Amino acid sequence: MQRRLDRVLAVPLACSMAAAVLAGMLGAPRFVSAQVKTWTDALVAGLGLQRQGHYAEAERELRSALELARTSSDPAALPRAMNCLGVLKQIRGDYAAADALYRKAIERYAERPAAPLDMASVLLNQARLYGAQGRLQDAEAAGQNSLAIFRTQPDVDRASVADALDALAWIHFQQGRYRDAESGYEESLALRDEGGPRGDLAL
Repeated sequence: MQRRLDRVLAVPLACSMAAAVLAGMLGAPRFVSAQVKTWTDALVAGLGLQRQGHYAEAERELRSALELARTSSDPAALPRAMNCLGVLKQIRGDYAAADALYRKAIERYAERPAAPLDMASVLLNQARLYGAQGRLQDAEAAGQNSLAIFRTQPDVDRASVADALDALAWIHFQQGRYRDAESGYEESLALRDEGGPRGDLAL
């Protein structure tokens, strides 16, 4: 069980699947502010800097992405930017700011429920945040909602479902619900065996 717990604690936080794909495809030079033209440019730059551990610079770029997203015609732009900035805030230990950003992103997605996988990713981040704070009931609720969305989407990858299962199992472990935790880990491992290695981000 401890091996599985260590494995879950090493899971990278989710930002937004689309943003993760962009970052992986395009890469991100360390200093790109002068070249930023769109919210996606700034988002890719911020994610790249975050991966390199340049958190202050990453936050500058992600804040730029957030402001640019406010004028985007894409309704998913603003909540995606909020989610990604929330992830960075969570990494840096600013849990209150992360929670506020996740809540705003969830509200946006609820208003226009056209991106269920993105919504599930935010809920998964929120579950991990609440788990880290010891808010286990809130964490479980967010995790269950995330898992329910992932399970109902025909185009979801197995790694995303497995990540949600891992997060819930970790929460159940903290609650002392060891059988539920064991069951969640076993299902997660089975999914990963079927679907290959864990994805980089559930962003």
